[in-house]
Amino acid sequence: PTPSGQPTPSTTPGSGTTTTPRPGTPSGTPAGVGAWTDTTRLPGNYGDLGTFKLPGEGGRGWAVGDRSSFACGPDQHVVGHDALRELEASRQLGTTFEGEGGDWRGILVFRTEAAADEFMFQVRSSVARCVEEGLPATNPEGYPRFVYRYEQVAVGDDGFAVAEYDQLYMDGEWKNSPGGWYELWARDGRAVTVAGSGGEYVGNIITVRPDVVTEQRAIVDEVLKQTCRWTSAGC
Repeated sequence: PTPSGQPTPSTTPGSGTTTTPRPGTPSGTPAGVGAWTDTTRLPGNYGDLGTFKLPGEGGRGWAVGDRSSFACGPDQHVVGHDALRELEASRQLGTTFEGEGGDWRGILVFRTEAAADEFMFQVRSSVARCVEEGLPATNPEGYPRFVYRYEQVAVGDDGFAVAEYDQLYMDGEWKNSPGGWYELWARDGRAVTVAGSGGEYVGNIITVRPDVVTEQRAIVDEVLKQTCRWTSAGC
């Protein structure tokens, strides 16, 4: 499935498989209104990002929307991250394309660099649990599993990639089937950015779809050109 983390465009009704929970509507929380307390969601529009713009923001087909912090395991349960309580501002964008798929990207700004670093650690920990939970040795014929892969990436102050791909248990063995996604996460000072793509991909996107990896790296690199405002060195 595409991840529950994919934003649902506010102008398009959510769709998707029954095994994947869909994110909700944009939060639209104005700057300075309370602290962010939902550790299971990345807010689509929260706080004040000043003049910062995500690639594609305001463009046709892109919409602001909340997304789940992370979902994993056979039941695709949503995992919370306590570091989100230190969130200062956030924006998440999503778009969909033909079939079951879409792209997403976002920015999270934390009150401190330590909080941003802790968030990255918590997401990594969630991925580690997903790797274990998503890999039963056998299953009934035709039953799916979700395989997770992790890779450290040299980008920003800290970066890593996560990929998920679907498999079916057929004729006594696991075989790759359509369905998967890829995300690249990067931290720069107090800011954390993510860019991802999901759809009818087959196999581990990290190794079999270098074009997808390159596209998401280009998005993250473009965002990082603007994040110096949230570093101790400044711009």
